[in-house]
This record gives sequence, structure tokens and C-alpha cells, in this order.
Amino acid sequence: MPKQVADSTHEMAGPVPATFQQGDCGRAALAPVADGCENGADHEAAIRRYAVQRRLPERSVEAWLKLGAEGARMLLELSVALKLRTGQLAAVIELVAEIALREGTTAVSVLKRGEITSIAKGVGSAPERASKLLNVLRILRYPELNRALAKLQSAVEALRLPRSVTVGLPKDLSSGQLSIEIRAGSLAELDEAVRALREASARFSEIFDSLEGADEL
Repeated sequence: MPKQVADSTHEMAGPVPATFQQGDCGRAALAPVADGCENGADHEAAIRRYAVQRRLPERSVEAWLKLGAEGARMLLELSVALKLRTGQLAAVIELVAEIALREGTTAVSVLKRGEITSIAKGVGSAPERASKLLNVLRILRYPELNRALAKLQSAVEALRLPRSVTVGLPKDLSSGQLSIEIRAGSLAELDEAVRALREASARFSEIFDSLEGADEL
């Protein structure tokens, strides 16, 4: 099962140094860096200063630098553009490294994918785009999990339950439990919802069996 990663931990202490303002090393996601950041040593120093401001654990910093000079630079610019929080940045570093290893490619190739560059250059608030980035990376990292989720969602939709009933699948299939919410404005609506759930019990059994299988992914 994929490890659960928090989207955020500590907030950044103090303002972002001038080095990382738009127009410098991180002036735009995935855009060319300023001349002062082309040097590998300068680049590592810039990442380390940024990591200090973000209170990023040293293990994450080392993993970041192992992405290679260009991959590390691209991730710096992406983090600045999306204003990634500490937990989000650590998760992105880990996911990018794992995707590259799993697919036998580089961090640069992963970060240049259309679904990622479209988020970096897209519209919407930074927090919204940061959340989208994490979702895309998790899908890329765990393709079997994504297929299993899609299959289970289709099975839930096939139940054709009344609109008063909402069935929720466990996030990342991290457990074998479903959540069921009933919204009823009358006793008749409640009776209808309960009756529909009872009639679908056999098909729910199949969904639970699928959840148990997905837990092995």
C-alpha cells in the first residue's frame, strides 16, 4: 500500500529570501533559471537555503539533491511557483524519485510530463494546484492503485443507490472500510435509503472483496 503522506507540516519561518522571488531561481515553474543559478554549486546552496527556510528534513534535502542538477532545479522552481508547504515538498521529492526509479527514467523526464507542466503553468490558486500535483504524482507512482480505485468507483455507481445515499471509498485504499452517508428529510426518504442499501447488500459483498484484494497492491 502507498505510504500516507501529510500535505503539510511546518509552515515556512519568515519571508522567502530574495533568491527565491519570482524573477530569480524560482521566477516561474519549469522556466530557465537566472544566470546566477546555473552553476551546480550555487544551485545546491540555493536549494539548501530554501530547505532551511522550509524546515525540510535533511533526508529530504539529500533525496532532492540526488534528483540531479536539472531535476533539482526544476523542483525548486515548481515548489516556489506552487508555494509547496513542507510536508507537500517532502512528499513530492519522494514521489518524483520513486516514479523515476520505477520507470527507469530521470526526475527531469517526470517533471516535464504534460500533466505536471499543465499544473505548473495553469490557473487556480497555489494551494489548489499543489493538491493537484500531489494527486497526479500519486497516480503516476501507483498506477495499479488508480486502476483499482476506478474499478471500485464504477462498482459503487452500478449500485444505483438513491441520491440520498453517498458511498465513500477509503482514501488510497488504505483500509477495507467504506463510509456510507444518508441524508433524509423525512421518514419516507430514510426508509427508501435503508431499503436500497439492504437490497444492494449482495453487491456490497463483492465491493468488500475487491477492497481486500486492493489492500495487497
